[in-house]
Amino acid sequence: MVRGRSAYVWNAERNDFLRRNAGLMKDVDLAREMSRQFFYEFSVAAIRLQRRKLGIQKENGRGKCEVKDKYKR
Repeated sequence: MVRGRSAYVWNAERNDFLRRNAGLMKDVDLAREMSRQFFYEFSVAAIRLQRRKLGIQKENGRGKCEVKDKYKR
């Protein structure tokens, strides 16, 4: 029984796209753009989960796209 397609969906190219654009776009826009570019339907939840797995955190607040600085206090 196959539990999920996580290993199939996320490869180095898609992870790099996510890293490069996480600070520039909202998760909704990332899902839309990645679906268009990679011909696979990405959900906002999938984008958010993978972004968190990669250790990319965004600033708190509605409509903010900035990535949190790890070393900022």
